Amino acid sequence: MKKLTLISLFAGCGGSSHGYKLSGNYDERLLVEWWKPAVNSLKMNYPSIPVLNIDISKVTGEELLKNAGISALDVLDGSPPCQGFSMTGKREMLDPRNDLVNHYIRLVHEVRPRVFVMENVKGMIQGIMKGLFNGYLESMKKNGYTVFAKLMNAQFYGIPQSRERVIIIIGFKSKNADRWKWPEPSKTIIPLKDVLPSAISTVNHPMLSDSYGKLYDYIKPGKSAASVLNTGFNGCVRLDRNRPAYTIKKIQTLRGFATTCHPDQKRALTIEECKIICSFPPDYKLDGDYTAQWGQLGNSVPPLMMKAIADQLTKALI
Repeated sequence: MKKLTLISLFAGCGGSSHGYKLSGNYDERLLVEWWKPAVNSLKMNYPSIPVLNIDISKVTGEELLKNAGISALDVLDGSPPCQGFSMTGKREMLDPRNDLVNHYIRLVHEVRPRVFVMENVKGMIQGIMKGLFNGYLESMKKNGYTVFAKLMNAQFYGIPQSRERVIIIIGFKSKNADRWKWPEPSKTIIPLKDVLPSAISTVNHPMLSDSYGKLYDYIKPGKSAASVLNTGFNGCVRLDRNRPAYTIKKIQTLRGFATTCHPDQKRALTIEECKIICSFPPDYKLDGDYTAQWGQLGNSVPPLMMKAIADQLTKALI
């Protein structure tokens, strides 16, 4: 079976790319990413695929196809930065990062893939951002695209992490759109106790200081620092082994506290543990220091969730 050609924009460290790779039906031809640590991670994990380190607003659809060595494309994938929409951010309508979605849509219309996939946070469809979201949908529908949008949670697709994301699928040809079906969510939820080893190396990763460590003595599994401080400070939590992890965020420290604390031990999670929670393989390479690696994982699309999407795309396109 001929594989479907794929280009990934805002590729990050390669979460979506690894999902397509696991699906086994895709020929990824180009990766586009701006952040240098993520660019280096892509080069380490996908040495045979060209990586374009460029501001997305400065590239054209013609250049994408040229760098990919193709004249037509099956799938265009992209996850524009979500910080402008995130419920944990300032959620400003004029945040310049929001405009990157418009550049993604521009490239969709310039490249004209058979299908494109765009991932973002659920904050894009809530409150003041809903108007922007509806505007994006109308722009996406131009030139004959049929739009499908769904709020998906990673925990229903074999991932030990509760992570809600909006996935938008657009089929270029109506016959393909008619064949699209969302992946069925699993009824099996994976708790951390099933995937986190009882012991793991903590070499070269920051431990909590004594003062903060003492605070974490009082935070029960599944609770936040607010439960101890009574200040509404919900940004820092201790995970619960009997449940999936909370959303792994890009930022691992907030006001001096670890945003994600180990369920049993007085420390932050290691990168190895974070990979497991995000469904990356243990040998997946990440560039940069602890903070940069954590940021890449916090920004990434969980590979197993993207595999579920990719498998369904194959059925619709082939």
